[in-house]
Amino acid sequence: MRGCRIIIPKSHQAEVLNQIHDGHLGITKCRARARCSVYWPGISKVIEEKIKSCTACIQESSNRHQPLIPSSFPERSWEVLGLDLFKYKNSWYLLISDYYSTYPEVARLDRLTSAEIINHCKSIFSRHGIPDVVRSDNGSQFDPVKTVEFKDFAKKLWLYTHIK
Repeated sequence: MRGCRIIIPKSHQAEVLNQIHDGHLGITKCRARARCSVYWPGISKVIEEKIKSCTACIQESSNRHQPLIPSSFPERSWEVLGLDLFKYKNSWYLLISDYYSTYPEVARLDRLTSAEIINHCKSIFSRHGIPDVVRSDNGSQFDPVKTVEFKDFAKKLWLYTHIK
């Protein structure tokens, strides 16, 4: 042992290195992963060499993600909303969050369909008002191109031109 880290003998270093590298997390994250549990002399250099010679890691590092574009802050509550779906303990839920107050509304979904989501949106909008802008991750239930139901719902609420 070296502190709380296990010293890995040469005969097992290649196997442990492959486990550290599993997931192609990059040099920094692989080093951090190793720092938590294992050690051998020169481990940092070996991790760097492994990642610099990995074609998947090289390709991923060259695919730089676009920077996030911040949205303007709304002037009032319930002007701009975010819609998303999530699964918790084998049940699906609809999360609607106000961008101004960050107030959440959560509804359990019996079925993962546009019709079910629309019914919950109607209920929530009847309590808080109709938003000016609705944002989602373009899941298939929200996509006006794929789902006629949600497109019609958005048109009725004057949201269609504001969905982003």
